[in-house]
Amino acid sequence: MTEGRALVVGASHAGVQVAAGLRQQGWSGEVVVVGDEPALPYHRPPLSKAYLAGTSSLQDLALRKAEFYAKHDIRLVQSTVTQVDRAAQQVGLNDGTTMGYTHLALCTGGRVRTLDVSGIDLPGVFYLRTFADVESIRALAASGSHAVIVGGGYVGLETAASLRALGLDVTVLEAAERVLERVTAPEVSAFYERVHRDAGVVIRTGAQVSAMAGDQRVREVVLRGGERIPADLVVVGVGLVPNTELAAGEDGRRDTVRQGEADRSAALVLVRPVRPQAADRGVESRLRRACAERRPLSRSRLHLLLPPAGTATGRGLREPTAGLPEGQAADQPGPRGRPSPARICRGRILTTPVPRLPGPPDALADRPRPCPRTASIPKEPPCRAP
Repeated sequence: MTEGRALVVGASHAGVQVAAGLRQQGWSGEVVVVGDEPALPYHRPPLSKAYLAGTSSLQDLALRKAEFYAKHDIRLVQSTVTQVDRAAQQVGLNDGTTMGYTHLALCTGGRVRTLDVSGIDLPGVFYLRTFADVESIRALAASGSHAVIVGGGYVGLETAASLRALGLDVTVLEAAERVLERVTAPEVSAFYERVHRDAGVVIRTGAQVSAMAGDQRVREVVLRGGERIPADLVVVGVGLVPNTELAAGEDGRRDTVRQGEADRSAALVLVRPVRPQAADRGVESRLRRACAERRPLSRSRLHLLLPPAGTATGRGLREPTAGLPEGQAADQPGPRGRPSPARICRGRILTTPVPRLPGPPDALADRPRPCPRTASIPKEPPCRAP
């Protein structure tokens, strides 16, 4: 290896972007992306929508085709990184082996937040995070059965819309006083509650789950107060927990490396997911612009940019859809896929045009001798799933 090995932990949107950016910027050393799923890295937002509804395949969701990784010599490794030894510059894998690196990027994203109630481990109770989760949910979603969705956020509403389209009776249980409470105004919440109810979805707000009940599988969801709701299928969507364990030091404290910054001594870069509350403060648009511009990745210091996956408004490129049926999207994508700003008028969501962003600069234009493997890397294709 002439320049060493760049090891990317996490076959996520951010991880694939880092790997592609390294090749685009002329890195000629080894690039390895470690992920714990058997499929090619894929878009997660369509999982609760088109993939669950059966209108798209896993191949449609791929961030890049298999030919891309082969052409640009990016090696994908299916494994789980269990520890990072920054002094020795190597990581430990779940099979007991180790892998060295000269540059390390932690793009570990997040995992589902779990419910701490009795019966949560009963068969028929699911979380939705991976394509395997969706396939298990779809296999159980026989027409005519009753599905209960715990959580009235983006994942919950999108899952409810998809299962309703498959013919299931669906009830959404939201502990807050309205759906999407953390990320939208009351008028927007009321709009989506009305749309889902018109589609036949039962929405219960202020409903706190105390237990899952059943003998061999889940049969009921028990609320505080004792009310029992029949359920043949339960999907829990109550948020994400960032995977920061690998970035923590031996004393358990968060690593001192900040988002997008590099530690020169161990060549470590940490990419952390954006807090959902940040979505309303313009973070999404800034991240999308940064991702589109593909700013340079230095050979001595990696400057990472976090793509919009994982933000509260990152459920696809059109934030306000929230599981609406085809043709009922509340907004229209603006230039470069950004949603147009929305406003409420007499109970309807209207949109206003947005100015076009300047085109992304050609990151390779000023490089007199680009790496032969990187000269023709195309721009990242948009997800083909609706």
